[in-house]
Amino acid sequence: GVGAQVLIVSGVNFLTGSQVAVNGAAHSTTFVNANELNVTLSPSETGTAGVLAITVMNPDGTISPPVNVIVTAGGPPPARRRSAGH
Repeated sequence: GVGAQVLIVSGVNFLTGSQVAVNGAAHSTTFVNANELNVTLSPSETGTAGVLAITVMNPDGTISPPVNVIVTAGGPPPARRRSAGH
């Protein structure tokens, strides 16, 4: 499993108190500015390949259309290889 990951959500008209929903489950966010929110995804959300539907819910009741984020299979990075001298 992959550890927790921060997802940076870019858009417009975000408000202090905006939440990000991942597959319908609300998450608290860090409000950076009206164009950026940060949300921490749990290891259970990022540990398995699949698609996460991301929406933003503003405190004024507006909800964004969903955007799909594709999670690919994780694992350790490949070993470094040195090229042979020529």
